Amino acid sequence: MKLLPGKLWLVLIINLLFVTAAYSIWVFDYKNNKVLETLPMMLEEDLTFKVYYGSLDEQILQDLARNNMVILEPAQVSDEDLFTLQAAGAKVVGYLSLLEVGKWDKGLLDKLTSEDILVQETEEKGPIANLLSEHYQTIWLEAFEERIQNRGFDGVFLDTVDDLQLLDQSQRDVQIKAAVEWIANLKATAPELLMLQNRGFDVFLQGSALLVAGLLWENFNATRMSSDANYAALVREVNEVSQRFGARIIGLNRLNNAENVAFYEDNQWLHAYLPWGTYSHYYFDERMMWNWIVKGIIDPEWVYSKDCWFVEEGALELSVSQKAKELGLQIFQVLDLGALSEAEAGSDDWDEAEEKIRNATQAGYSGVLFDGTKDWYKISSTGDQTRAEVYAAYADFLKRIRQEFPGLRLYQHEGIMVVNPEAAPLIDGFVWTDFADSLLSNDAWQQQQVERLSLIAQANDWDVYIFSGDKVVEVSTYCEAHGYFYVK
Repeated sequence: MKLLPGKLWLVLIINLLFVTAAYSIWVFDYKNNKVLETLPMMLEEDLTFKVYYGSLDEQILQDLARNNMVILEPAQVSDEDLFTLQAAGAKVVGYLSLLEVGKWDKGLLDKLTSEDILVQETEEKGPIANLLSEHYQTIWLEAFEERIQNRGFDGVFLDTVDDLQLLDQSQRDVQIKAAVEWIANLKATAPELLMLQNRGFDVFLQGSALLVAGLLWENFNATRMSSDANYAALVREVNEVSQRFGARIIGLNRLNNAENVAFYEDNQWLHAYLPWGTYSHYYFDERMMWNWIVKGIIDPEWVYSKDCWFVEEGALELSVSQKAKELGLQIFQVLDLGALSEAEAGSDDWDEAEEKIRNATQAGYSGVLFDGTKDWYKISSTGDQTRAEVYAAYADFLKRIRQEFPGLRLYQHEGIMVVNPEAAPLIDGFVWTDFADSLLSNDAWQQQQVERLSLIAQANDWDVYIFSGDKVVEVSTYCEAHGYFYVK
């Protein structure tokens, strides 16, 4: 571990002793149903916040500055942006992953050694770090100081704490304890900073509730409590501990449902919808017709200020989509078809998807972005429902949509191999994210997909939008040569 000054070590030791003692007392009283004095919440009840990991412009800064607290990706925030937000009265909290080292985070990724990694990188996630590794502790703390503390951020948001669930039980128990000690260390190192934690309920319940100002519960779903007893019990336990130790719970969900809002209000949780999406947010070049692709609940004022949006089902209130239509804006609904992998043409599942499209057009949407189709690759080429039959059913479905909604724009997100010759002429455009992984891959299957897109797009005059932050020169050059729109 990076050496700390003697006085700071003393503070750390005292802090750890406090955590251990307080937690021991809490466990005793908690298990014996004794009532502890409830501490005042460390975050104000009327605090408003937003979580946003994308790049900033003047309009985004103005919107963010209207909040008391914002959670941002430090690499996207200039010193000038930081000053602007703080001058407006917003607490600026910097994002920093704890367990997962993101594939995009070259600064940390390139420094990892074998002792630092518990779970190797997969297609979906970066490597999961070993919190007991002194080397990882050192390079993470250096990143924390460089990106957040020394730049003057007001706090740090610890993400991916819940990746502990990916470990086996023996590893998990040790790493949970290490995570609590890690957060205590951080608290001693930077006591002036606001600390927030994303999920990681075991860590919260086993000690970090004494240390963090808030626990963000991403994708909280109050409706699940009625059908899942374990989920309901977890909610009650986390809620009780948060009230006892003053660490306010912050709900963050993607759909605007009455159950969530009622629960938040009843339990005095802070809450918000994903404003532009911590999942997907991509800027478009000014020369393009569309400005944004977004997943998550969207601020209406942003909808009205842009030319076009791609949004998930349920992300826009009806009044917002209708007003957008009146203003002449183009709104595309993201529709997940991945669940139809076992469906046949004319089945109830396809009918349900068609009904969703019908509702979208009535609400003012001018197009649909089909998502989840790449999951159909997994279907067997033999059996009762073959891969080819599903692809054919998709083409039949597109024909039905074209006949009923001739003016609707139809786009597809990835899954180029499911587009057979009958389906290709019925699609207007294609979206591919993380394109560099396929373009520059040595895998023949990946290369085949890239080539297939080129042939189909050219033959059917598709609009193709490519999103990729890696290998900018190679990807942008390829896109320019093929007439694709490239977005970094």
